[in-house]
Amino acid sequence: MKCSTIALVAGLALCGAAFANPKVPQRHTGTANKVEPVRVAKIQRNADGTIRFLTNWIDYSDLNRSERGAATPRFDAFGLTQGATLDTTDGDDAPVGNTLCDGSVPFGSRWWFGAAAHNPNSADDMKLDDGNATDGGTLERWDMAWAWTNGTGAEECLMVIFPSNVAQTDADLGCDDPTTDVGAGIVISFGVLASGAGYYYANVDGLSGLGTTMPANGGYIQIIASVVDETGITLATGPTQPMLWGTSEDYGEAGRNTGVAGIARVDDDNPLDGILDVTAECYGYDFGVCPDPLQAANAFWITGGGSGCAADFDGDGFVDFFDFDAYVACFEDALACPPGKTADFDGDGFIDFFDFDAYVAAFEQGC
Repeated sequence: MKCSTIALVAGLALCGAAFANPKVPQRHTGTANKVEPVRVAKIQRNADGTIRFLTNWIDYSDLNRSERGAATPRFDAFGLTQGATLDTTDGDDAPVGNTLCDGSVPFGSRWWFGAAAHNPNSADDMKLDDGNATDGGTLERWDMAWAWTNGTGAEECLMVIFPSNVAQTDADLGCDDPTTDVGAGIVISFGVLASGAGYYYANVDGLSGLGTTMPANGGYIQIIASVVDETGITLATGPTQPMLWGTSEDYGEAGRNTGVAGIARVDDDNPLDGILDVTAECYGYDFGVCPDPLQAANAFWITGGGSGCAADFDGDGFVDFFDFDAYVACFEDALACPPGKTADFDGDGFIDFFDFDAYVAAFEQGC
């Protein structure tokens, strides 16, 4: 497989009429292996494909993970562990839920396109809760499941997400440009995973300190990479792909499997070149299997609401110098912080000038 440095430049046209998806999903019934992140960072994509780091790399063990219990699962195409009580405290939920599918889909199985499939760059749509949510929020926890082959034996496994405020349109399989109005994202390193093929999952929490906004109705770009630095994002070289599960409007908001996803999905595979081309790479994931439609196996847990914008430090829905003054006051005196806020802006458990620099970067970026 070739290694592409991703440009993240999308086609501007819209897809035409619906067309058949040549891919055929297969059931994967193997055991998912839980892995822990090594480090995380907040990043911004520049127009030329280079990357601006809005925080330094932060050791995952240094994140302030106190928000875990306060987070709410607002979108679940991951399929959390079956059970009547949603556990928001242990951070250890495997992708084995199966609330609606009948016996034709074994409990705990997921879908994929086989061991040789390589899909490291894709985009999906997303509506929080039952599709009626009006407010997004700050991403606190991201559950994900993926297949990974460490072809080189020493390739770092990096997962990247960029939220988008433009939802894909499912009517006639039309796809709005999924890289339009893309916000700041997060990169998560899992280090060098074991050689050979594997099916992995992670429950990554403590992310709210990074201040990444997930829209109530929008989408996201997901990239499985081997290198993320200031020069750009290098796609993973070995066969890798998100595992597939999904949401359903039948699930509703109660308990697990929240959120609504449509049938449209963009996969960078025609050709794999680091570009999400909505004119040639928009597919329907309504395969008629359960769940239907399929989507990348991701779940998003959200804190707060309203603007969900980290730069809006005083929470009034606007980003202005009142926010800057509020952060400076909070940085100088913890007692002056707005309710629910801390000067530990990068979430590493310490208040220092790295936090100040991170806030300034967020303030300059705006929302």
